[in-house]
Amino acid sequence: MNKSIKKCVVIFIIYIMAFTGCATQPEETIIDDLQVNSIQAYNAIFEKSSLRTYINVYETELFYMEIIGNSADFYIYDFATENKQKISTVSNFALKGRSNTLINDTLYFYISIYNGDELKNVLYGMNYTEKEMYIVSENTYTQRLIPIIGIENQIVALQGNTLDDGVMETFFEVINDGGNTKQVELQQSDVDCTRNSISQSIVCFDGDGQYLYSIEKSCSNKDTRYFLTKYDLDFNYVEKIDITEFLKNYEISHSIGMFNAFGNYFCITDYSGNSILYEVKNGEVSIILSESDLEYVVNSCENLNYEFFYIRNTNEIYRLDVKNGKLEKQNYNLENETSDIRCVLSYDNVLLIIKNSTTNDDKENLYLIPCDNIP
Repeated sequence: MNKSIKKCVVIFIIYIMAFTGCATQPEETIIDDLQVNSIQAYNAIFEKSSLRTYINVYETELFYMEIIGNSADFYIYDFATENKQKISTVSNFALKGRSNTLINDTLYFYISIYNGDELKNVLYGMNYTEKEMYIVSENTYTQRLIPIIGIENQIVALQGNTLDDGVMETFFEVINDGGNTKQVELQQSDVDCTRNSISQSIVCFDGDGQYLYSIEKSCSNKDTRYFLTKYDLDFNYVEKIDITEFLKNYEISHSIGMFNAFGNYFCITDYSGNSILYEVKNGEVSIILSESDLEYVVNSCENLNYEFFYIRNTNEIYRLDVKNGKLEKQNYNLENETSDIRCVLSYDNVLLIIKNSTTNDDKENLYLIPCDNIP
C-alpha cells in the first residue's frame, strides 16, 4: 500500500443538475450558477486491489478487508491520523454480504466460513473505540449473505433454512450483543396472495427506525406474487402492496440482492445490477429513477435530509431530498477526467468516494468530503 497518504485541502467544483420527469427519459435542468467551494477534506492514495472490500466509514475511520488466500484480513484506516491498523484475520473465509448495521460504536455483520464440507454463518461485532473484532453468535442455517438491521440496541437478522421439499423457510432472529438469540414470529394478516398458495417467504428486508419493510414472495401453482409489506417495530403487520407488475415492468428479477428503505422511499437491486428507486404514497407506487449499476449509499445515521446513490464506473452521484422528493445529479470534480467511482460510503455528514484511476493501474484515490446532510 502506498504510504504517501496525506491530509489535504481538496478544491472541488460541484455542478448541480435538477432531475425531474420519468425514470427512463429524465428531463434535466442545469443550474447556471457555478458553485466553487474550498473545503477542507481528506485524501488518501491506496494501491489498487480487486481483493480489497470497503465495508464501512465511521467518523474519519475506514473499515475494510483484504482477501489473502483462504483468509480475510480486516483493517481500520484513520484519515485524521493517517494510521492503518490490522484488526483481525478470519480463516477459512467464504462469503461476506453487503449488509452491516452500526449500533453505537460497533459495526455488526455476517461472514460465512468453511466448516468442513458445509458453511457456517458467523455474526461479528467490530468496535471502533476498542479497535477489536469479536464473534457474537454462529449458526448453520442455509441462508447466506444474511441481511441485518439494528433495533433498540439489538440485531435483527433474516435467517432461512431449506426444507426437505427444497422450499426456503425464512424467519427473523433477534440477537443481543451477548449472543443470545430468539426467533420472532411475525404477526401477519392476509399473508398469502391466493388461497392456493403453496409457499411464502421473505426475500429481503430493511428498516428506517420507525418501521420494518420486507419484500415477500408468495408462490402458487399458477403464479408468483411479490409484496412490499410493512410492520411496526414489534413485528406486527401494518399493510402490504402488491408490486409484482411493477417489478416486471422494470425487469427486476426474483433474485433481489439489495433492498433499502428510508421513509416513503425504497431502492431494490437485483443480482443482474438492475436498480429502481421508487416512492410509495397513499398506496400508489411511483418510480423516481431506474438505472443499471445504481447503488444506494448506506448511512448509519437517522433523520437525514438527503439520501445518496451512485452509478458504478462513472462519476455520477445522485442526492435525494427525502422531504420533497427532489433528485439532483451532482458532479464532484475529483479527477473525473482520469478516474471512475468504485464505491461510495457515508456516515452522518460525510461521503467517502473511492475512485479507480483510468490512467494508472496501480492507483486508487479515496476522498472523505462533507456532503451537507445535517438536518
